[in-house]
Amino acid sequence: MRTIVETSKGYVLVDSYDTGDELWTAVFKCKEDGEVMSWRRLDSKRYMTIQEAIKGHWDMIEKWRSK
Repeated sequence: MRTIVETSKGYVLVDSYDTGDELWTAVFKCKEDGEVMSWRRLDSKRYMTIQEAIKGHWDMIEKWRSK
């Protein structure tokens, strides 16, 4: 899942993905169209289940919307 979020300082991409061994949500600085400007993680979290990862993705969106 990928979601572009507008913050008070610009845009970030909230990206949730499965590495095969782990589920992650990570946040990267991006342009308005979603083009990643830096692959340095601004925030991230690992999950054990797909249900946790889906909820975590939406939680991360809310967290970054308020920044």
